[in-house]
Amino acid sequence: MKKMYLTKILSLNETLNKKFIIDISIDSKGKILLLTQEKKIEYTHSNYYRDHLYDHYDVYEIENNTLIHNFRIENKNVDFDFVRNIDDHNYLLSSSRFHSEDNIEQNAIIITKNGDIKNKLLLGDGIQDIKIEDSNIIWTSYFDEGIFGDYGCLGAPGLRSWDLCGESLYEYDARDEAYGISDCYAFNIDKNFEKWFYFYTEFYLCRLHENSKRYFTMDVAGAKILVLGNGYVLTDLGYNGRYSYVIQMETPKGYKSVLTFSFFDSVSQKKLKPSNTQFCDNKLVMLSGQNIYKVEIEDVMNEFNII
Repeated sequence: MKKMYLTKILSLNETLNKKFIIDISIDSKGKILLLTQEKKIEYTHSNYYRDHLYDHYDVYEIENNTLIHNFRIENKNVDFDFVRNIDDHNYLLSSSRFHSEDNIEQNAIIITKNGDIKNKLLLGDGIQDIKIEDSNIIWTSYFDEGIFGDYGCLGAPGLRSWDLCGESLYEYDARDEAYGISDCYAFNIDKNFEKWFYFYTEFYLCRLHENSKRYFTMDVAGAKILVLGNGYVLTDLGYNGRYSYVIQMETPKGYKSVLTFSFFDSVSQKKLKPSNTQFCDNKLVMLSGQNIYKVEIEDVMNEFNII
């Protein structure tokens, strides 16, 4: 297996050593955000809801390899799991789950850089990932409990989109049982605004352009990462290795593996084992230990001379 060495863009040891990083995100322009709390969140044994809520959340932005504190938001009875950049002034914070079995509440907010809440949204239970399209459309993908769960049917399609007021714009409709989503493992949007999603049970990759869908087979099962290139994708090895990766090339018979590799730190020479990852279009950001790394699929392809 090949090795690719990366240089960290930032170490969080000194600035965030007492905080738990809930989420890291990157947008199509490369802006990186962090969502943090003072200590690690715990879950109950009976369900996957937060055992208790904390006093506040902090949102940070990485600019020129420097960590900047954007704002703090006091607990609003929503246990946030995601932070996403909307534009230069607004962000989306969302929970993956509903907080209460008895109360199907709004579980996302639009918030300004000053910490002022502009809108509250209901995006459904069991959210796997959230992407913001450049035209300010919110896309949500769902894991199995959101698709088959008891708390409404918002996640049943497996993939859908919303405007910034929470009005539904799109729901995935397979029209063929073989292409139904039981668990959307990975979702991404490319520079041409085509949507790509990789889903269980057969682990097809679908390219969605407006209402046109094309399905591809893949050489990997269970991947959670999907980084997009021109005729290529970068994924993790899924069930065969979370900390190893593969470049796959589009062929008439689906996507086929051309290279497997792992990331290593260029100074310590140690293999990266990210605890948090996020991707958008051709970009991948990773938190490994207390260090943040960023790479694009083109960097990998150039490193290994993939044309």
